[in-house]
Amino acid sequence: MYKSEILSRWSHPSDYGGHSPDGDYMMCGQSRDSDALERSNYKRIFEDLVKKAIELGQPDGVETDYGEETSQYVYDFRANHWAVGWVDQVIVKASAPEDLIHYCEEIYEAIENYPVYDEEHFSELEHEESNEYWAGLSVRERCDIIKEHAPEVSIFAGRRDYIPDNNGGLDEHCRS
Repeated sequence: MYKSEILSRWSHPSDYGGHSPDGDYMMCGQSRDSDALERSNYKRIFEDLVKKAIELGQPDGVETDYGEETSQYVYDFRANHWAVGWVDQVIVKASAPEDLIHYCEEIYEAIENYPVYDEEHFSELEHEESNEYWAGLSVRERCDIIKEHAPEVSIFAGRRDYIPDNNGGLDEHCRS
């Protein structure tokens, strides 16, 4: 069995009582308080690892979870946490095929050099969240934001439930 020297392994915390994936590899995590980047990386890394594990084959076939294909080597692990409510981890079993562990190492090294795993997904997630924020504002609040941060945009655009286009300035304001 191949052992990675660069991936972090789960070790049982002294004050934790529950399922413990001791020795398995932790790829990335998210919590209730995660930002868009952590949530995007979590989702896309998990999806790609499951896909890769399925491509490499499963000794007992593919398990299904809520009607989707999943892998017996890759799973998401949730634990309650006193400070942030809960934490999720993408876990890869230590018994996974060597090719899958190498793939994990490639992902790990890539996000060490540049933290965005999937630019397109991250950008879409940020834009969706900005639009949700904008839609939750009153028309008065939208008009005030337009006046302050995008004077070139008509205040009548504040009536719309989507962010007016001003080359991303309002979109960025809604993300901050």
